[in-house]
Amino acid sequence: MDIFGPPGIAERVDHLLSGFDWNLSEPTWFTLRVHEIHQQRELRFSFIGSEGFARRFDGEEPRSGREIWSCRYASVEAELLDHKIPVLSFRVRERTHFVVDSKRLEHQELVPGEWIRDLKSRIWGGSRESVVVQKRLAGEEHCYEEVNDPELLYGIIRGDRPSASLGYLCDVGWTMENIAKIEAFLEGVTLLCVDCSFFAADVGKARISYHLCTEDLNSLAVRLAPRYLLPMHLSKIYLRRTFQLYEELHPPPGSIILRLPDHLVPAPLKVGDVEGWLYPPDSTPESK
Repeated sequence: MDIFGPPGIAERVDHLLSGFDWNLSEPTWFTLRVHEIHQQRELRFSFIGSEGFARRFDGEEPRSGREIWSCRYASVEAELLDHKIPVLSFRVRERTHFVVDSKRLEHQELVPGEWIRDLKSRIWGGSRESVVVQKRLAGEEHCYEEVNDPELLYGIIRGDRPSASLGYLCDVGWTMENIAKIEAFLEGVTLLCVDCSFFAADVGKARISYHLCTEDLNSLAVRLAPRYLLPMHLSKIYLRRTFQLYEELHPPPGSIILRLPDHLVPAPLKVGDVEGWLYPPDSTPESK
């Protein structure tokens, strides 16, 4: 398991794991890998389960950009922000889709087939080897041609489908430095999951605790123009009044607010709710 966090996260994980005895650790237990994201470098640590999760320093690498993780389907970027301690904001980018435009395919007199799957593997794998394509001729007959430049071929038949991105912004102070970084990092995200702890009237509490209020979020929504906006990290002082928060949010045209459920967990049980469990139905008041 890999954990990515701000400077100091490895020490905190170490303290957490050190609060337990691992005298029965087994050789098959997993290894926890912790990545500390600094401004100019990334520090790496291992907590090996078979060794009782003892911390081991695995070295460091310089950072040349924001990307901290990637696979063939998506990449994750991180930006350091200020919450009176360093914190990370994240942006998950869906990898550019491989899309073939059927009209362009027909215009080139190309016939869909297994060769498109082969072309996709070469484009995603960065291979420049020749591919075999199938081309329609007169009548029902087909012929096969070798193409020596897969990228050029794909550019001719490529379809247009924008990739999605998700921005995560939580536990952050409303400071000029933070705002500038956020705007450069999260502009145009598809879905923005964002801190909105306080109502506008409680802006003083937001400033003291380095969180955002609804007016801050309105300003960010204009700057970032997300397609979807998910306010989160609502303060518990607004329990049963969260509907008021959404009344204070005014995103720009084109941005849609997603609402959290009023309660994420059931309300606590009262004695009256479980009275039937406590006493048999035929019991008398005296026996109760």
